Amino acid sequence: MSKLIPEAVRIKCEVVEKDPDEKGLRKILNFGHTAGHGIESMLLEAGTPVLHGEAVAAGMIIEANISCKLGLLNETEYLLVRDFLAGIFPKIELSDVQIEKALNYMQQDKKNKGNTISFTLLQSPGKAVFDRMLTESELIRQAILEYKSL
Repeated sequence: MSKLIPEAVRIKCEVVEKDPDEKGLRKILNFGHTAGHGIESMLLEAGTPVLHGEAVAAGMIIEANISCKLGLLNETEYLLVRDFLAGIFPKIELSDVQIEKALNYMQQDKKNKGNTISFTLLQSPGKAVFDRMLTESELIRQAILEYKSL
């Protein structure tokens, strides 16, 4: 971790410098945040808050799963991302009711348009695609259920 954190900070600074107004490239930094913010907001409302980083790590696992289900990320790469993050961050326990509430929060995200949910997804580790608009709430729900069963 002592080597990864400085490298991650360097990359993030480089991305922000290239796109300070978040009009394009900087959106790659949103990977994990759509699902993560949904979970984080729901748990905060329930009075059982989690750390932002823990929620985003859960969101990254969920969004990597969605990426795999959409054929953007192959299964080997998905499992690499999932296992790496699951080995560092504690799993967030979610009930079925909480999953539905988290989905509702995801639908309220400011990046959404109409009845779609905007995601930043992975094509491979380190290569993200942003502004992927999804209407398939069942696909999102299934990815969360798979996270729940880890």
